[in-house]
Amino acid sequence: MRIFHIDRQRRWGGQIGRLYREANGAHEAGHEVGVVASPGSALADRARAAGWDVITLPMRGWPFYPAILHLAAALRARQVDILHAHGARDHLMATVAAPLAGVKALIRNKHNHTRLRHGAFSRIPYNRCARVVAISEFVRELLIEDGISPDHVVTIQTSIDLERFTPRARNEELMRELGLTPDDIIVGNLSSLHRRKGIDTLLHAFKLMQGAPYANRLKCVFIGKRWEKWVPLAQELGIADRVVFKGFTDDVPDALSVFDVYLAASREEALGTAVLEAMAMQRPVVVSRVGGLRESVTPETGVHVEPDDAAGFAAAARAIIEDPERARAMGEAGRGRVQEHYSVKTMVRRMLDLYEDVLQNGRRRKALL
Repeated sequence: MRIFHIDRQRRWGGQIGRLYREANGAHEAGHEVGVVASPGSALADRARAAGWDVITLPMRGWPFYPAILHLAAALRARQVDILHAHGARDHLMATVAAPLAGVKALIRNKHNHTRLRHGAFSRIPYNRCARVVAISEFVRELLIEDGISPDHVVTIQTSIDLERFTPRARNEELMRELGLTPDDIIVGNLSSLHRRKGIDTLLHAFKLMQGAPYANRLKCVFIGKRWEKWVPLAQELGIADRVVFKGFTDDVPDALSVFDVYLAASREEALGTAVLEAMAMQRPVVVSRVGGLRESVTPETGVHVEPDDAAGFAAAARAIIEDPERARAMGEAGRGRVQEHYSVKTMVRRMLDLYEDVLQNGRRRKALL
């Protein structure tokens, strides 16, 4: 198969990371792979370094419109079998260019839980696809609620690189950088630190944990952008001396290595990739009972708490800390769950099966579930 992925994002993030893993898996399986990306984007640079075919086109502003015709010509010249779109604007471009180029099948990944707000008009690009891929059952259910046929949507969960996210001891250099000691018991979160991630709930939960007999050893670590906005709340709660903030890091595995219990109090979540990464590293997790977290975390791998329930998060974290055997079992079960359901190998196999299905049977066959 000749497979091209299209995405306009300029920076590397979770969506581009999944695209790259899908494309690289197809490449390693012997298929011809290429990408359509914005000029100067991280995706274009990484794809060129991998030796893939790269088409760069403007996907913003007025140049977007003539770029559609350029894309159609480029795809036609390459006789592309599959065009796989990952975002709204590039999906729109692909919807017009694919039939002009004679592309055999258009696929769309739905990476988030943004609703289709404009009724039938919003559904047009999705219905023009051979299949829509949801990153979780939660996202699939939302698409169906918004009018996309159940037969048209298949769930293929976002994968975790199990070679990168492996169980390991705490990174000693990072521990020193954060002012942490080997005796510290560390809970916290790695994310965008946006309000929707429930950082305020976790700070209140950490305040409530101060009644534990080991409170002098407890530390709460937050890693990510926007950390400055949470400092006043930590000060107001009187826990600023036990809360550590660190900005964005590229070395996510080493950052996750410092946690004894990973906490995610998200108010909304399409899947929760950071939670899966923590599970892959055998960390027990406490998460909100929302969105994709309801399906990715099981009672064997972690604890669900209602969103905004600071007392619930505090109690769940304490229960895990105070039962080391339970914490160890949760960590091992979490790694096993990610290996079984969220590995790159599984994601790539299912995606290639989907490509072959739509090429052989067209869009009318019931989606692979």
